[in-house]
Amino acid sequence: MKKPLFTLIATCTLIIAPTLHAESAFSSPSTQHVRQAGTFVGWADNHSFEVKFPHKTYKVLRTDNHWYKKHLKPGTTYSFVYTKNQDGQYKIVTIKK
Repeated sequence: MKKPLFTLIATCTLIIAPTLHAESAFSSPSTQHVRQAGTFVGWADNHSFEVKFPHKTYKVLRTDNHWYKKHLKPGTTYSFVYTKNQDGQYKIVTIKK
């Protein structure tokens, strides 16, 4: 009897729970999103990459999304939406071409 009840609860949780972008799942509701166009420079490591923003400003942005690793091309301009976490790191929310 316990197994069907557990399955029902787990299924309902999956159906009812909202779908979140992997990067925004851990951000607080009061986090301010910054949208800025910049040129992708390259990867610093498996989770960090450098972007050149207007006025020769460079920032290192972090992500856990491996899709970006395969598809971002150096020298290409993208629209980056990011937040600054409590440790002062810039975390990607979305990237659009």
